[in-house]
Amino acid sequence: MKNLHIIFSFLLISLLWACNSGEQKQENQKAKTRDFSTQTSAPQKEILNQWLAQYFNVKNALVASNPTKVAENTLSFSSALQTTNIADFKPEALEFLNLHKAELQTNLDKATQSQDIEEQRLAFVSITKSMYEIVKAFKPNSQKVYYQFCPMAFNDKGGYWLNEEEKVFNPYFGDKMLHCGKVEESF
Repeated sequence: MKNLHIIFSFLLISLLWACNSGEQKQENQKAKTRDFSTQTSAPQKEILNQWLAQYFNVKNALVASNPTKVAENTLSFSSALQTTNIADFKPEALEFLNLHKAELQTNLDKATQSQDIEEQRLAFVSITKSMYEIVKAFKPNSQKVYYQFCPMAFNDKGGYWLNEEEKVFNPYFGDKMLHCGKVEESF
């Protein structure tokens, strides 16, 4: 009976620890969400808006299932990243931007170097992740942006993207399933 009590106590402590750990993980995730919007000037927001416009060009080429246009647009986006001076951003914001800029550059290069639309779409997943983080943190957009999701993309693993309008235009399926997806968030 004493052993049963010890086992029960151990299980209860383990359960409480696991629940607390989950709450801590959730709090840590919230702490990682940055908001640089109040410390970003209008010219700085314009730079990020230009990146967002470049992103939409890539997304629209994927919607059209045009790998040549995707490569052209990712090259253009990559060039814009390389020539943009972001040194004026405050140190913490600059560090955040440089991290995402490096990730964008890596994935834009992958999409540029490929003529395979599926490889380009796979690189676009990471491009989207970085742009989502930038747009959420700096809120540079002068118009509403829609964060959309298709649960069927990538063999039902799902895929997200940003869209300039509420109506879904799916970059992961193009005209095969043009409007497959839903708006998850808008900002």
